[in-house]
Amino acid sequence: MLNTARPQPGESIVIFGAGAVGLAAIMAARTTSAAIVIAVDLHDSRLDLARQYGATHVINARAQDVLEKIAEYSGGTPDYAIECTGVVSVIEQAVKCIGMLDTCILVGGAPAGAQFSVEHQLKHSGESG
Repeated sequence: MLNTARPQPGESIVIFGAGAVGLAAIMAARTTSAAIVIAVDLHDSRLDLARQYGATHVINARAQDVLEKIAEYSGGTPDYAIECTGVVSVIEQAVKCIGMLDTCILVGGAPAGAQFSVEHQLKHSGESG
């Protein structure tokens, strides 16, 4: 968060996964001048901790449309997406939520041999999906 993302005043960050690594990223994000810190997880107990540690918004991925809520909370696309789960479908979602000039940082360790794909043209054309 502090060495790679380095968010500037008013920027937004979404953190996928509110386990130990994600919570550390949330705490680090709150020490920056980022205005919006969004936590995404499947478990309400983890999202409660995320709020306690500095998330300004939380999204339960089981109960809410993650991409829709991220767009709502960030005012479009977040400046940074930090992926802390290593789950391929979540990695793809993290990449999908950002815009062309935004940054996605992969922290979670996917299993050996795992692959994911990114559709560049979708981002290039400005369409959402």
